[in-house]
Amino acid sequence: MIAGPAADLEKLGCEDLVGVLTQVQVLLELVFICLAELVEARVELLRLLAQVAEALLVRLRELLIQALELTLRQRGVEGFG
Repeated sequence: MIAGPAADLEKLGCEDLVGVLTQVQVLLELVFICLAELVEARVELLRLLAQVAEALLVRLRELLIQALELTLRQRGVEGFG
């Protein structure tokens, strides 16, 4: 075993290492929390985008049906839709 000032330095080094590792652990936990929140926000954004895309597809379908009906009427075909 090391005695005297060298032992004190070794003890301080270990304490410093434990302190640094504790700080690293806290920072990693904060990073993981931030990442989890970011993932959650992106999932919510994707849900919102899916709803918008669905609404756009419904409207596009309606417009296509209207265009087809108009075209068929112009060509003299009745009874569509």
